[in-house]
Amino acid sequence: MALHLKKFDCLNLILLFSTALLMLIFIPVAGSVDQMLSLPWVDHSGYYLRENWFLVKVGHEFLKNLVIVIAIIHAVVWLKLLIKKSRSPWRSISGVVVLGMMISVAVIGLLKSQSIHACPWALLQINQEHVDWLRPLSSRGKCFPGGHASAGFSLLILYFAYRPFYPKLARYGLAFALIMGIVMSAVQMVRGAHFLSHNLWALWWSWLIDFILYKVWEIRWSYQLKTLSIYNKN
Repeated sequence: MALHLKKFDCLNLILLFSTALLMLIFIPVAGSVDQMLSLPWVDHSGYYLRENWFLVKVGHEFLKNLVIVIAIIHAVVWLKLLIKKSRSPWRSISGVVVLGMMISVAVIGLLKSQSIHACPWALLQINQEHVDWLRPLSSRGKCFPGGHASAGFSLLILYFAYRPFYPKLARYGLAFALIMGIVMSAVQMVRGAHFLSHNLWALWWSWLIDFILYKVWEIRWSYQLKTLSIYNKN
């Protein structure tokens, strides 16, 4: 089957390639940019906001649970429509959302578990008033890409899943996903759990995975998509 790239596909591929190149060149993992953005949250005791109640309970636990709730809602919708054998576009939308969220979080979790890049709080070494950084590649790795941020950025699938049927809603989903991912990234950065690069790569991998899933969905179910689009207009 020939793969026909549309303008939307080309734009995504160009952006994915260019952003990866820019990050590799200008924001290397644990490089000067990462360290510069991390140091404001460090004092003589280390990362002084690491155990901050608001960041832990709201920024970490609540936001993570909110993402889980969104996944569960879509899973319930998909299962209900599947049982009814409904031809509603929401059946495809909800199924793709759940699948996309699961795959992106799982892949990033796997990458993180095999990573040799350590977390900032494991690299920080304070000698009196002087801050040193240990070698970024060590046995204390398993911290790249950012896991918490990946939960927020897993919501990017909302954009791809809603786009064929509800473009306006898809744009809202994209904005929500980016806000969630950025906030969850910031929380972990000020706590010393991740560098900026960790979270940017979590965004990149989520984006790549969701785009691939979108293309597979579009190619495999092209006829059903056209049928559902017609159904939605009637």
